Amino acid sequence: MKSPYTEFLRYVKSKIETDSEYVNTITNKGSLNLDDNKGTIYPIFDVFVDSIVMAETNVILINATIACVNQRDTNKQETNTDNFFGNDNEVDNLNETLMEVHRVWGQMADGFNDLGITASKSPTAEPILEEGKNLHDGWGMSITVEVPIGVTLCDGC
Repeated sequence: MKSPYTEFLRYVKSKIETDSEYVNTITNKGSLNLDDNKGTIYPIFDVFVDSIVMAETNVILINATIACVNQRDTNKQETNTDNFFGNDNEVDNLNETLMEVHRVWGQMADGFNDLGITASKSPTAEPILEEGKNLHDGWGMSITVEVPIGVTLCDGC
């Protein structure tokens, strides 16, 4: 029997890889551990299953966070007196990563509909700012997916 946990991870990874020229690294570590590997190439997409609820004997609910972050660059040579936008690319990172999270969610939701799987109608995205040892900015989106046991989410992933 196929594991809904593994099927979910493979499915999301396949959607992240589809049509993306933006993302360099995909992990499943949880947003607090995104910068563990000093050799990681940004931008990073992270898929982390936060919890699983055993809803019924043949269905599980997967609560997951899908995050996209990019490394923050600070211009140390130019003095910027703009207190609103600052002297870095935080706003650019937030714009780009939000659009990537939204793109992946759209592809996932379309696929879930085709497979008859129930998913969050309006997932919540929250900003990730300056987390960990490396400065990075982006968005983490919380979703809930109801997956019947034995359903194949990702043929060929």
